Amino acid sequence: MPRPPLVRIPFVLLGVFSLLAGLWAGLLRLGWGLPSINPMLSALHGPIMVSGFLGTLIALERAVAVKKLWALAAPGCTGLGSLLLILGFPEALGRSLLALGSLGLAGLYAASFNRPTALYQAVMQLGALIWFSGNALLLSGWPSYGVVFWWAAFLVFTIAGERLELSRLLKIPRRSWSIFAAAAVAVLAGLVAIALAFSERAQEADWTDRLFDGGVRLAGSGMAALAAWLLRHDMARKSVKQPGLSRFMALSLLAG
Repeated sequence: MPRPPLVRIPFVLLGVFSLLAGLWAGLLRLGWGLPSINPMLSALHGPIMVSGFLGTLIALERAVAVKKLWALAAPGCTGLGSLLLILGFPEALGRSLLALGSLGLAGLYAASFNRPTALYQAVMQLGALIWFSGNALLLSGWPSYGVVFWWAAFLVFTIAGERLELSRLLKIPRRSWSIFAAAAVAVLAGLVAIALAFSERAQEADWTDRLFDGGVRLAGSGMAALAAWLLRHDMARKSVKQPGLSRFMALSLLAG
């Protein structure tokens, strides 16, 4: 990848544009009478914010770490896909690019693996695969309110992996790792239950709503457990004792 960062600027701009459009779409969903170039913009708030904004920036960050020009294809697909959705192009085209870009992020994680046993990298790659699964479900016709749990899990696993990377030098008891694994499995099991609730066979059963509700609760409890685990074992508990910017960042992380 060329040393000058100018090649990255268009991808950053795509992410920033998605952020602004996503915020605009959020205001439209709140009922604000704002003009819009796309009458469906308010319904696209979720994919624009998660895949177009956060997904593009996360993929760009990983592409820079890989240091290969081809790695920019992942943030390019998500940024362009979000742009097409915002401008009102056929949704199938934009959703296809989002799915392709999220799959590309999983490939970037695989390309940047340093050690086969690096847990933090495996967690982030799992998050990317969950993101791809959610975008694939959206492409297949799922409503956003069903896919949103995949998007949330993508962000949770990505953040958890990044915090594990920074905290890997801490001496964490083996029992605590078992708790982390159990929380992650709970999230995955909840997503599977939600997927089953959306299956064609389940739509004809009277237990569909209970399965969906149970899946949401299970995935949510797993995410809450991961948050509690990080609150206990995050490096921020150490850096909060340092002055200046380190303390401010640690306090922000712990509060989050």
